[in-house]
Amino acid sequence: MNTTNEIHTLTGAYVLNAVSDIERREFENHMAHCAACAQEVLELQETTARLGQTTAMALPPALWETVHRSIRTTRQLPPLPLATPTSSRRARRRWPVRVAIGAVAASVVAAVTVGITMANREADLENQLAQSQSQVDRINTILGAPDATVQRRSEPDGRTATVVVSRRANGMVLTAQGLPPLSANQSFQGWFVTKDGTKTPMGLLHASHGTILVPDLTAAKDTSFLAITVEPRDGSTTPTGNVIITVPATT
Repeated sequence: MNTTNEIHTLTGAYVLNAVSDIERREFENHMAHCAACAQEVLELQETTARLGQTTAMALPPALWETVHRSIRTTRQLPPLPLATPTSSRRARRRWPVRVAIGAVAASVVAAVTVGITMANREADLENQLAQSQSQVDRINTILGAPDATVQRRSEPDGRTATVVVSRRANGMVLTAQGLPPLSANQSFQGWFVTKDGTKTPMGLLHASHGTILVPDLTAAKDTSFLAITVEPRDGSTTPTGNVIITVPATT
């Protein structure tokens, strides 16, 4: 049985059909009395419908050392318990994964809305929607993989990073929420960080919440943790800005 707080996070998972039959019934009963969830589901369904239509259309060293020490000493959420295959699947779908799915769905809504606003030609819009559909499909595969593992880190001020890794699906999804505001010439950039301190770019975020998809784990080889920094809007080849949040991510 989901708690009231947990069930609010199921909107994205519900729309992406990433809930069990029991969770679906619980959420639909909840949604009948929750106008906010009903409205969010409606908006996500409208976006998903638009996506579906396209198928037919053809730092300084000292700072990083502090980060490394923090990763080694900061207590993270405990790993999901080992149990029977059925209960393991249920455990893996507990609320960190649901938050990730919900945030992904919300990010897709934002991306599609921007695409619709900025597209100057119908072909531009079709291409952007098709790319979004492909990303949604890939993300859903990773989040739903039976071997998916979840790590999550939250800070007292609301900064949160959740990473889902699946070797079987050969992919990773990093979702961030509650990051500080950016100026017009800044972006957030994710980094793969190895035990020896090597840092490799993994993608950009241009808002205080969003998702970075890693469609192939080759680039994440030997990663010990992920970090998000503030960088110039087009990104950097090596970190230059402040570390906003880190989260373990063994690949």
